[in-house]
Amino acid sequence: MPRRSGNRKLLFDTIDERRNEGDRWYMSLDNDLHLLSRVALFDGFPPEQLRLIAFGTERELLRAGRELFKQGDVSTGGYVIAGGQIDQVIYRGNREVLLDSRFESQVIGELGLITAAVRTASAVARTNSEVMFIPRMLFHRMLNAYPETAAILHQRISRSVLEMLGQLERLHETIQSAPKFPPKPGY
Repeated sequence: MPRRSGNRKLLFDTIDERRNEGDRWYMSLDNDLHLLSRVALFDGFPPEQLRLIAFGTERELLRAGRELFKQGDVSTGGYVIAGGQIDQVIYRGNREVLLDSRFESQVIGELGLITAAVRTASAVARTNSEVMFIPRMLFHRMLNAYPETAAILHQRISRSVLEMLGQLERLHETIQSAPKFPPKPGY
């Protein structure tokens, strides 16, 4: 069961296991602001907008193999990867199909920042990872306080969603053209 410490959710079995990883456990506001300033989605945001986001985020630490969210879940926000690798995957039968890999200072689940959308893929930590969860309500508060930012974000998120739809279409074509193997006897 995950444990919380302030605004950090621990998804390791013990705190000692996390400390043994040698990664950052406590992050200062300056480090959070530095990370957010490197995120392409937030490119050009003034420091006061990034500060508003940083104050309301929750950090989550994930051990390799843990799911951040599942395909079919309804989103409540988006995630900035603070360290590690998170893969977006879909499941077809017992097969896991990789759609995309995301790394430090990239966003995953960005559509969730705007609307309560159904997640089209699962997100799985491939390495021990750390993410910053940005709740949708916080993000909307920032957009309401800085409406000039909303138009820029709309374009960036729309482009990201179109890229993801293109990936899904290519994947669908690949699956459709793959040879079908008859089931083995006894299965």
